[in-house]
Amino acid sequence: MSMLRIGLIGTGGRGVNCFAKSFVNDHSDTTEIVAVADTNTVRARKALTMLGVSADVHQDAGELAERPDVDAVVVCSVDAAHEAHALTALQHGKHVYVEKPLAISVEGCLRVIEAARRSDKVLSMGFNLRHHAVVRRMR
Repeated sequence: MSMLRIGLIGTGGRGVNCFAKSFVNDHSDTTEIVAVADTNTVRARKALTMLGVSADVHQDAGELAERPDVDAVVVCSVDAAHEAHALTALQHGKHVYVEKPLAISVEGCLRVIEAARRSDKVLSMGFNLRHHAVVRRMR
């Protein structure tokens, strides 16, 4: 099986704790983080050091999406940027996983869904806290 090469947009708590750690700790035989993008490059470099991952750091998500060595993009940036980041990744022919929300408006969600249909790439949206202990207890 070939490795799925991941580009991670957003290296804050959700990006690192919910996704990057899983790729590194639980799925390292099938996935590899090859690049990260974050407007805060200091945080991005710290995250990679903490994870023990050697990957390129980009300040611009578009640069990450343009990379031919990235197969799929995981969007964990601030909510207001999800739509733009997902659209950029889809336009560059990447599979996309977006942490909720898909966009901050219904129209934005529809734009992302339509872009995925046109691209013939996989688009997925996640709810990372659904099984979190605090959320389960509140339910």
